[in-house]
Amino acid sequence: MKKEIGSFYELGNIDSDVLKIELENKISELSGFENTYLMCSGREAIEAVIIDIERKVKNKSKVCILPIYTCDTVIIPFVKHGWEVYFYSIRKDLSICIQEFEKILDTVKPAVLLLHSYYGVDTLAGVRKKVNEYKREHNTFVIEDMTHSLGRLCSINCKIADYYVGSLRKWFDIPDGAFVSTNFKMKFKLKDEKEFFIKDKIKAQTLKRQYLDGNNTIEKNVFLTLNKKAENYLYENDSICEMSFFSRERMQHICIEKILEKRKENSIYLEKELSAMHAIKCVLEMDDASPIYFPIYVENREKLQEWLKVNDIFAPVLWSIPEEVKEKLDEDGTYIFEHLLALPCDQRYSIEDMKRIVTCIQEYERKEVCE
Repeated sequence: MKKEIGSFYELGNIDSDVLKIELENKISELSGFENTYLMCSGREAIEAVIIDIERKVKNKSKVCILPIYTCDTVIIPFVKHGWEVYFYSIRKDLSICIQEFEKILDTVKPAVLLLHSYYGVDTLAGVRKKVNEYKREHNTFVIEDMTHSLGRLCSINCKIADYYVGSLRKWFDIPDGAFVSTNFKMKFKLKDEKEFFIKDKIKAQTLKRQYLDGNNTIEKNVFLTLNKKAENYLYENDSICEMSFFSRERMQHICIEKILEKRKENSIYLEKELSAMHAIKCVLEMDDASPIYFPIYVENREKLQEWLKVNDIFAPVLWSIPEEVKEKLDEDGTYIFEHLLALPCDQRYSIEDMKRIVTCIQEYERKEVCE
């Protein structure tokens, strides 16, 4: 059996003992909102919300404010629908500067405000009260993207969102899946599932599983190429489609709470072991966070990333700089995009795997000192 850490999900074994519950009901239970809608990807979830909001703000300007630290798939749906997009700054600790935030709100007067809670931590805690006051005064719609912080859905102290959105496929071993949760009754027509994407994605995930299980007839580049082909198809085909039957059925056998707990356990261990190191810096105090990844800052990111890769640990960069923000970045925003590296801490991995990541970074630090 090969032991790699990171990269896209292989298909794991299903747990037939999990109590079945409809996925929409499960997410509504977590979010506290009455209605949950499922689609293929997070980008499609955001676009579905935009379409719903446009029906409600016919007499208002199509102006939105987004965090400058975000990915292009968050920005693209707004641009596609002709929205005027502005950005608010994010500090190195991934919080929002409230004075600057208040200024841009009062200047731009957005119809829509989109927020991120980063890496499982409520990085919005400092602005929740302000946002709540502002939305009541100005009838602004608030979208909170929970893709980094799915576990926070049930524990947000001050709920300010009209819509929660999030990618499920980034959290679980399913080929596709995303959600919108809201108290509104949304009206939009979903197209059929993305058949070609689902087929190639399942094949790539299956081949990766067999490869990791020791099937020497499978070449790694085959499933990597297939996965890239599938992701390119998804990126280029942006129609809003329903979540696949395969993924919905598979989610029936996944215990979300157990997975969130495993991520929390792994991230707590990484923070404890990495916090005193000099080669890297932990970005956040994780507390009881259950993050999508464990974020660190490193000066020479490419060098550490390559060192980890040589040791079969694949740590992605979240995210590359979107074209729309390149000329708008301040010093903190530039630093985040250029130095943040995401360490895998998901449910596929044990504390022993986390120890392996720590050991590898310790070796990197000793190597840097010697050089």
